[in-house]
Amino acid sequence: MGRKFDEEPTTRDTEILESIRWGHSQSDIARVYGISRQRVYQIKNRWPHLCVRGVPPLTKGVSK
Repeated sequence: MGRKFDEEPTTRDTEILESIRWGHSQSDIARVYGISRQRVYQIKNRWPHLCVRGVPPLTKGVSK
């Protein structure tokens, strides 16, 4: 039951993943966005392929 998972990250989640790629700590990101470190960890684990260093930022409308 419950809510379905999002297939793509929200705008806020995308910004959080980008901050992780830039090397900011999870606690610093949590403080800026007013969320818990655990929530940052959950977002990071939901889209692990988007928070790896060296990955270009997401762009809308680009297909592989």
